[in-house]
Amino acid sequence: MKHKDITRQIIGCAYQVYKKLGFGFLESIYKKAMVIELSKINLKVEQEKPRIRPSGAEI
Repeated sequence: MKHKDITRQIIGCAYQVYKKLGFGFLESIYKKAMVIELSKINLKVEQEKPRIRPSGAEI
């Protein structure tokens, strides 16, 4: 799949989330909704991961 196609699908999912939820929710709600929408179209989704410093400590 080319970048343009994937980008179009991701933006489409964002529109779906906005149409279903509207505005006014916390970011975490939109984030969960995006994961659901992206999963529906079989795109692999990774949630946020903690950043690791070169010393090995989490940021």
